[in-house]
Amino acid sequence: MKPQIIHRYTIPLQTVIEQLIGKEATDGEGFLVTVEDDDLVVDIIEPIARQVVEAPSIETPASENAQTQPGRKGGALAQRAGIICGERVFPKFVTETYGVHFQPPAVDHVAIWLRGECGVQSRAELDHDPHAAKIFLEIESKYRMWLEGY
Repeated sequence: MKPQIIHRYTIPLQTVIEQLIGKEATDGEGFLVTVEDDDLVVDIIEPIARQVVEAPSIETPASENAQTQPGRKGGALAQRAGIICGERVFPKFVTETYGVHFQPPAVDHVAIWLRGECGVQSRAELDHDPHAAKIFLEIESKYRMWLEGY
């Protein structure tokens, strides 16, 4: 027998964070909220230094790439990772499938999450690290199935 919902409460995440942790916790750029075992885990993302840039980047800054793997370029997997991170519904998929909430949902937050899940600093590494590639392909496959309604 399927349980019947008798009450539903919708509370904005910002308000919940303020009540649980305190108002000072809401001055970050956003939140990543996950459930680990019986614990609610709230990661507060520090504000991004405001600077003028041509376009938002999903890639790790070039200076960081140079430190990790000089000369490695991304291929098809890196390109596909960039595309799905830019898709409007990908944050919703991550929230529903992995329990991670982005507040506010932004391409950079989703890209940071995806790189973390795959264990890479740059999406270019997806084309050079078989283990990271396997993880990405599993996430991408689940995402495509989710888009189709499965």
